[in-house]
This record gives sequence, C-alpha cells and structure tokens, in this order.
Amino acid sequence: MKIMHLADLHLDSPFIGVSKHLRSLHHNLVNAPYNSFRRAVDKAIEEEIDALVIAGDIYDANHQTIYAQTFLVREFERLNEAEIPVVMIHGNHDYLNEDKYQVVYPENVHEFTTQDVEFVDLTLKNQQTARFYGFSYTQQWIQENKIHAYPVNPKVTDYTIGLLHGDIKRGQDDNYAPFVIQELVDKNYDYWTLGHIHQDQILHEHPTIAYSGTIQGRHHNERGDKGGYIAEFKDGRMISHEFVSLAEIVWHEMDVFCQADFQASDIVKAIQDAMANFRQDQQVSERSYILTVHLRDSDLLSPTLQEQIENNELLQALETQFTESLFIAVRKVILESDIEGIQFEYDPKLNESFKQITGQMHEEEHYNEIMGEVFNHPIVRKWLPDLREDEAIKDETIESAKQALNQQFNLAFEVSADED
Repeated sequence: MKIMHLADLHLDSPFIGVSKHLRSLHHNLVNAPYNSFRRAVDKAIEEEIDALVIAGDIYDANHQTIYAQTFLVREFERLNEAEIPVVMIHGNHDYLNEDKYQVVYPENVHEFTTQDVEFVDLTLKNQQTARFYGFSYTQQWIQENKIHAYPVNPKVTDYTIGLLHGDIKRGQDDNYAPFVIQELVDKNYDYWTLGHIHQDQILHEHPTIAYSGTIQGRHHNERGDKGGYIAEFKDGRMISHEFVSLAEIVWHEMDVFCQADFQASDIVKAIQDAMANFRQDQQVSERSYILTVHLRDSDLLSPTLQEQIENNELLQALETQFTESLFIAVRKVILESDIEGIQFEYDPKLNESFKQITGQMHEEEHYNEIMGEVFNHPIVRKWLPDLREDEAIKDETIESAKQALNQQFNLAFEVSADED
C-alpha cells in the first residue's frame, strides 16, 4: 500500500500581509496553493498511490469561494479517473457549519463530516484493505482530548491509519484537539497523519506519527520547502516514508555581508549576485523565491545609508527578476550588526530595559495595547477584521520596532562617540 499524506492546503488564502512593493506578485501568491495542490495530484497519479489522505484545513476559511470549491472538485475528479480514493477531514480553519450546505465531491472522496471519531474501510487496487479513523471540526476550537475516542487498532484490515488535526498538549491555550504522543503510540496504528502545524516533522518513528506541513508557505515565517509525504507499506509494516516537494513559491532567507566602503550601489550588486544562485536552482526546481535579506555587519555602513535602508528605499532598487513564469523577489532587507551588544555594553540597565521592552511586545496584552489604534480603525475593522490574529503581521511589526530601536540607539551611540 502506498499513500500520500497532505494537510493544510489553505486554498483561498488572502495573503493580506504582502509588502507594497510585492503587490504585483499578489496574483502569483494567491494562486500558489492551488498550483501546489495540482502538483500533488500530478505526483499522486504518477506514483500510482493507493489513497490520498488530507489531514484538515483544506480551505483557509469555513466559507469558501466558488473558485476554490470547483477547483477542488475538478482535481478530485482527476484522481477518480485514476482510481485513487481520497480520505479527508476538516480542521479549525475550514470547520463545518451545520447550517451551511456541504460541497458534493466525486464518489472517490470519503469526507468525515462530524466531530465524532468515525472510520472508513477501503479495498485498494491490489485487494489489500485499510481502515482510516478520523473526525472533522464543527467549531473553530476543540479543547478536549479526542484521542480517547479513537479505538485501539482492531486489526480487522491489513493497515490502520489515523487522521488528526491537532497540536501537542502544552497545558495552556490547548484549543486544537490537544494530544500526548504516547497516547497515539498506544493505539497501535500503522501511521498517524497529522495536520495543523505548517512545518513537516516526524514526532515518532515506530509507528510513524508525522505532520506533513503545509503544501505552500504563506508568509516569511513559513520559509523553506513545503510539501507532503508518500508512505509505502508492505508485509504489515511501513517500508518507506519520503518527503515530496510541492511548493510553487519558497520563502527563503539569505545573508549578504557589508564592507566599510560599501555605497548603495555596492549593496544592490551584492544582493543581485546572491540572487543569481537562486536562478540556477530554478532551472531544476521550477519554483519561485521570495527572499529576506540580512545585511550582516551593517554597522559598517554610514548612518544615512542605514536610515535609507530602514525606510525601505533599497527595495525600490531591487527589481523582481522574472524567468518566464518564475520569479525571484526580495521582500525585506534587514540590518544586522553587533551594535546591539556594543551600544548596551556600557549601560547594563539600558540593556535590561531593551530586553524587557522587546520581550513584552510578544505578549498579547501589550501587543494589542500598542496596536490598538490600528486594530480599532474603522477601515481596518471593516476590511481586515482578522488582522489582530495574523501572526505574520505581528512578527513583522515587532521586528520593525526592534530594528527602529536599534537604529535610534545606534545613531545616539555614534553621536556620543563623536562628541567624546
């Protein structure tokens, strides 16, 4: 038996946190999850898999666009023609409302539609049998431990697979079907296909308990390649478990080192030279890149040039590089230096205050207080009601604030040194 494990497709992602200078790429970003899933279906057909398993958050919201629904039906029909069944659950993003009509999928799709743990048995093309256990969210949060509702493997089929959209129990804010790894191990299933965490990771080897991650990163915090897993079973055990690259656009970070005599044109050239390495990779990977550039040793640059970079003037000089349908773009340039250690070296109290302030920015109460004027603005409340919950916006805001503080301390430190 060979199955493909996917999760967190997030079709219909709005990509609201895209920088102004990347607005021209908004169409590419919105379409990326669709193209990534199309790649997954191509791969499933090519590999002649026996079943496609999707562990929740198929859509980005519980109200889907007509385009997203028809796209998914069309791709499932392709799998149906290849005699590949689909087993899927819904997560906290695309939870099923009782008062909302359900999408009618092709006959090869087995959709869990309630919050009760249920199962579906499949007879595969090679006449082997597999049982899949799972449930779907019917509300945004599930705070109870649902693992207790999964039975111990009854071994009535050749293989038993568990589907779960949830997070490891941490003791606080456990809103997403919290679980303990050992509880899953004790069920004696052949494989647990997990969803919710957007980074692929294996929590346990035997049996394999794994997050496949999202198929397409949606912002710079979801950097690196994204995709899913293909797991193969034989003679009652898993014999292989391989990551499959599916992302059409990869968020990546790179370092560029400054020199004392660098002018603006030197920085632009250094970044463009570094981008050339990604152009070489594109010839093989056929994917685009959005880069975050870290300017190392930036304290060697003049204060005026540092201020211009902080004001994003450098981004205007870095044009997005296109090669047919692919591109390489820079989303942000971040000044990185040792000046933080230098500027606070002479004043431990100032150093402690800086750490305390920047640490408090991550606390929800302080963050909401600082950003309250923005969140409560009538236009934001009408058109971007979920902005307060957007982790990418939060991280970007905090990083910008820290850079601004560093910049101001840097300038004050240099002025003080000059006066001495």
